[in-house]
Amino acid sequence: MDQIKIGNFIAFLRKEKNLTQRELAAALGVTDRAVSKWENGRGLPDLSLLVPLCEILGVSVNELLCGEKIKREDLPQKAQDTVLDALTDSQKKERRTKRIFLAVLLAVLLLFFSLATMFGIDVNQMRQNKPTVFSTWGFDYCPPVDLSDEAIRQAVETAMLAQDEADLDRLIQDGTVPLGRKPFVSTHVFLIEEKSDHVLVHAWVKGTTYYVDNGKLLADGGYSMPYRFTVEEKDGIFTVTKKEHPRDGSLYTQDMQTLFPASVRRQINRVYWDGTAARMNIELEEKAKLYFHLS
Repeated sequence: MDQIKIGNFIAFLRKEKNLTQRELAAALGVTDRAVSKWENGRGLPDLSLLVPLCEILGVSVNELLCGEKIKREDLPQKAQDTVLDALTDSQKKERRTKRIFLAVLLAVLLLFFSLATMFGIDVNQMRQNKPTVFSTWGFDYCPPVDLSDEAIRQAVETAMLAQDEADLDRLIQDGTVPLGRKPFVSTHVFLIEEKSDHVLVHAWVKGTTYYVDNGKLLADGGYSMPYRFTVEEKDGIFTVTKKEHPRDGSLYTQDMQTLFPASVRRQINRVYWDGTAARMNIELEEKAKLYFHLS
């Protein structure tokens, strides 16, 4: 059935009878909004209203559902068409209802299997004393803390600090640098690659030498650059066995390609605008203040 056509027909007949939407609505016991909805083709009258509506508008139910007045000789064919249209609409609504039901059912099943999979993964993680991936699902669970990465970072920082202190001692002994200076190191690890007998640590290292003058903390030189460290472990102790950084000048680009994977190079290129360098500066200053007992 063509709702637009039926709506236009109802509006035409109502006006022909000199009725307003409100008057027609009052006669049928409905709101004028319902009448407006019919006439705009956004709905059809309830089955219980078809006969009284047709009586008020002076047409047959068949004519109303066809959306036009029917000649006597066309009545049998129009009646058949109306019935067929009604059956077709009913079948369409039934198919649409089935599609909606299947879609909802599929969505529910997909959600169920997703939650079941997530739950299964996390239960397996908990059984192996590993951190959960999605949630603890209400279980009282505390996975063991893996401190190996932090131990590796500390080993790297210790090795760099030992190197800086040795360099500073030589300068002090040579008389190049006065006493009272103290080097501090901060590291930001981008990636730890596990190899068969060692690990490769890709990090940004920032070292600064500080001293105090008239109660003020002052910096006296430093460096800030990417490094690749080779770290070996023995009896739970991590030791840096090799330190590498890109050389200056024309060799810098080549060394960057050799030392660092692409993912690390992207992070290296962002250290000065993603906040990494700024956070390292703050960390260095805090270490120096603690060492020199400054507030």
